[in-house]
Formats: sequence, C-alpha cells, structure tokens
Amino acid sequence: MTSKSFGIAFDDAIAALHADAKALGVSISQICEEAGVSRATPHRYLKVRPTTVDTVERLQAAVDKHRAPAE
Repeated sequence: MTSKSFGIAFDDAIAALHADAKALGVSISQICEEAGVSRATPHRYLKVRPTTVDTVERLQAAVDKHRAPAE
C-alpha cells in the first residue's frame, strides 16, 4: 500500500482542524459547539488515537496481505 495509513491520515486531519481553526480565529471550543461534539474530543485525539482508528488499520493490514504477490 503506497498511500498514507489511515492512522497517519487521521492524525493529519486532527492537526489540520486545529491549525485551520486557529488561522481563522475560531476556538476549538466554538467549532465543537457548532458540530455538537464535546470540546475535549479533538484535544484528546491529539494525544491518543481512538481505538476505532487502530481497528481500521488492522483490518486494512489484513486486506493488504491478500494483495501481496505470492512468494
């Protein structure tokens, strides 16, 4: 698989969310309120990936094994 892993893409998206909000002069708290999400959620995601992301990565790895050429 040559593309970015789901986990890395997730981490990048969370970092971009924070950077975009800051660049626009909008607080993460305001963004969370507008989206109906706990304001702790994006801060927590900066520190620890949700287990769902890790599960998707494991599932993708299993699929990728089937793509590998037979040796």
